[in-house]
Amino acid sequence: QLGADVPNCLTSSPARVTGIGEIIKPLTVQRSFHLVLIQPDVTLSTGEMYRYCDRCDFIRPDMDRCEQALREGDIEGITASMGNVMETAARQIVPDISRIKDELRQAGAFFAGMTGSGSVVFGAFEDAQTAARAHELLRSRYSTCILTETI
Repeated sequence: QLGADVPNCLTSSPARVTGIGEIIKPLTVQRSFHLVLIQPDVTLSTGEMYRYCDRCDFIRPDMDRCEQALREGDIEGITASMGNVMETAARQIVPDISRIKDELRQAGAFFAGMTGSGSVVFGAFEDAQTAARAHELLRSRYSTCILTETI
């Protein structure tokens, strides 16, 4: 009844999760990042997203490069290699995803993307002050806007 990725959500360390979420490889990362999470008013069904993605062409992100960049604290490498194959489909269903990503980048995020099968969007920030300013700016626009930090 629970998703295969739930066990990873119960740990307190970063990991690379593959398969359907059942293969969990702990990661050592160089640094943490400050995040602003925003939930658009429209939610997405995971099942609907998978059915939609079956009809989509997509480019897979370079997860090996991303893993290495996380280990090294290489922000440019992280930015160049991160991505979400479901995002293209999700943006067609929930156009606000693109707008929120743009707003997060304009507020100082070095990367903005969609989580999982959607529709939460996150902005990653290098420092707490920039993330706090972005949160202050955006929380009045979105009913769910959370300031947090990676482990």
